[in-house]
Amino acid sequence: MGTTTLTIKTAVNGFTVEYRDPEIEQANRGDGPWIDPYKTVVCKTAEDVSAVVTSILPIMLTDEEEDNPADEFKSAFKQAIKELS
Repeated sequence: MGTTTLTIKTAVNGFTVEYRDPEIEQANRGDGPWIDPYKTVVCKTAEDVSAVVTSILPIMLTDEEEDNPADEFKSAFKQAIKELS
């Protein structure tokens, strides 16, 4: 996951906020049934959107510690180049 994306879209009755729930993603790594980690919240006003985003920000900020396969590949590639030089 590495980077959490938050999507805000307009809707007929207001706005929608979509994000990935890191707790569900963590549970999906276990042996239980797979659950869609994307959550969508419908908001009527911009103030509601602000409140939802504010409540999601702590989840997004703690998400950075997760391993990123692309970064692991980059590090391994750089190490291999060093060994060849």
